[in-house]
Amino acid sequence: MSQSILAPSHHLVSIQTETATVRVIDVTDCIPDITANLISASPEHSNLPPKQFESLVFQALNDLVDDFALNTDKYIKPQHETVIDSIAHQYLNS
Repeated sequence: MSQSILAPSHHLVSIQTETATVRVIDVTDCIPDITANLISASPEHSNLPPKQFESLVFQALNDLVDDFALNTDKYIKPQHETVIDSIAHQYLNS
């Protein structure tokens, strides 16, 4: 039996105001996909409707954002570190 894994999609929005740039990642559309993947990966829960777990996935994503904020080194990937170094280098040499 093959399982199909849905690729979550999200929307990145950046809004410039007079005083700041507001950045938003809208994960609303990907919560059903993440939930379906979570349920299909669990043999004991795969027969349950994913919709029942969407609020849990939303809370898990919220916790993940909190964890990221408290321990960024754990989540920053090498390609992000390269960009951070490049930005720092440009700033320091300007």
